[in-house]
Amino acid sequence: MTDTHVAWKVRQGTPATPSLLLIGDRLVMVDDDGVASCLDAKTGETLYEDEDMHSGSGADALMRLQAVARKRGNVFAELMETVKTNSLGQISGALYAVGGEYRRNM
Repeated sequence: MTDTHVAWKVRQGTPATPSLLLIGDRLVMVDDDGVASCLDAKTGETLYEDEDMHSGSGADALMRLQAVARKRGNVFAELMETVKTNSLGQISGALYAVGGEYRRNM
C-alpha cells in the first residue's frame, strides 16, 4: 500500500492495542490511558475526547442500549439509564446504528 491509498492518519491518542468501533460515520476508540476519542471516519478530524472512560462510562451505556435493541429487549428502560451519561445526539447516533430495531421495542 502506498501513501496514495491512505485517506488520513492519526498519531496522537491512539491505543497500542486498538479496539475500534465504527458507528455510522464516526470512529470511536479508547487509548491505553482511558481517553476516548471520536473521529470523523471520512476525514480523521477529532470530533471529541473524553478524559476518563474507565469509570461507568457513557460508551458502555451506549453499547448496552444497542445490545438491548438488537435483542428486542426493553429499550425504554435501558434508555432511561443511558440518558444519565449520554447526550441526545450520542443516543440518537447509537440507535441509528442499529436501524429500526429500537422503534419496535419502545
